[in-house]
Amino acid sequence: MNLKVYESPNEFLEKVEDFLLKEEVVNNLALGLLYTLTKPNSHYKDAFLACVEKNETPVLVMVMTPPHNLIVYGVGEDVNEAIGVAVTSIKDIGVILPGVLGPKALAAEFSGEWVQQIGCRLEVKMEQRIYKLEKVNNVPLSNGKLRLATKDDLELIVDWTYQFSLVTPEHLSIEGARKLAERGIEESSIFIWDDNGPVSMAKKARPTKNGIVVNLVFTPQEFQRKGYATTCVAYVSQQLLNEGYSFCSLYTDLANPTSNSIYMKIGYEPIIDSVVYGFLYDHEEA
Repeated sequence: MNLKVYESPNEFLEKVEDFLLKEEVVNNLALGLLYTLTKPNSHYKDAFLACVEKNETPVLVMVMTPPHNLIVYGVGEDVNEAIGVAVTSIKDIGVILPGVLGPKALAAEFSGEWVQQIGCRLEVKMEQRIYKLEKVNNVPLSNGKLRLATKDDLELIVDWTYQFSLVTPEHLSIEGARKLAERGIEESSIFIWDDNGPVSMAKKARPTKNGIVVNLVFTPQEFQRKGYATTCVAYVSQQLLNEGYSFCSLYTDLANPTSNSIYMKIGYEPIIDSVVYGFLYDHEEA
């Protein structure tokens, strides 16, 4: 069993795609990133792509697009041994991990091994749940209409994206929020629910073989508790299904029971719990 680091996203995808597609919803993040990385205009730089293999078969897959956390996925009776191999090898080649995210038990095992070998501290950034939707339920809808965000909405989307990021594990700077907003508007991937003006937003992201992710769901405080988020997500999800995707998926923060309840009412069904861990090194404050 050994760790292999891949320089070519295309070669890496060829190696791990079938392995990840066995649980496509669980691996929506890794797969979505890999499909993006294989495009000639990918905006991601210096990706870390690695796989612990046994007899040239994947056991543990790792994807990291700095400065974001390492995504891990592995299954089978050899996965714990693979974690030990991975951590030792990553440490030896000098890669520093800001954190880890993945299915709860796996991420905990990997993070524990990393802390033990590196000597850093560990913190839970967010307990998450991954959901899947194949059919939108008949839910009460708010007044208004769904539309794509345009360049005229840019400053608003920048502000909303920045506010959204403040309750996520990876806070964006205003400049980071602007880049994400500009790219989303350019790619026609950000939707606004408009009721005599913008009141809520959602974004489509990271299409995989059969599905697509809904993220960046945000409603400003002054428009909350009016059903706008429910309506926006329901409309966006239905539109994506109408476009031919077999399913939509999304991540939720388990500390936010309201959003989890909203998504389940729409038709999203829980698939697996995920967790985001952060590593605190000697030069960082807890």
